[in-house]
Amino acid sequence: MLGGKAFAERVLKQLKEVWREVRGRRAVRKRGNFDDWKRAMEGLRGERWGAFAVRHGDPGRDLVLLAARRLGRLTLRELGEEVGLDYGSISNALYRVGRRIERESAIRREWVRLLTCADQET
Repeated sequence: MLGGKAFAERVLKQLKEVWREVRGRRAVRKRGNFDDWKRAMEGLRGERWGAFAVRHGDPGRDLVLLAARRLGRLTLRELGEEVGLDYGSISNALYRVGRRIERESAIRREWVRLLTCADQET
């Protein structure tokens, strides 16, 4: 490191703080994988994934994607591989379902039921 002793100490202190944050983020427990969330939604709905995942306007698939993203900590690419979409489409779907959760009480209730169901299974 180039610089005086005070500079070196300041940089090392900042590096330690960043390292601590990275380690903390990695330590956050993942809650389920994609298949776990998919099974939870199938149980709530009483129908198979294939029946609602492709139904136009049905938020079921996107709620599963959102749960797997937020709580399962899957990347957009990983989610896209699960459902056969590119990561941009996944990003758009997550945005849309998030907005629908905010605006539509029926979808918000289904979201809460999905999270509650998953909590009971863990």
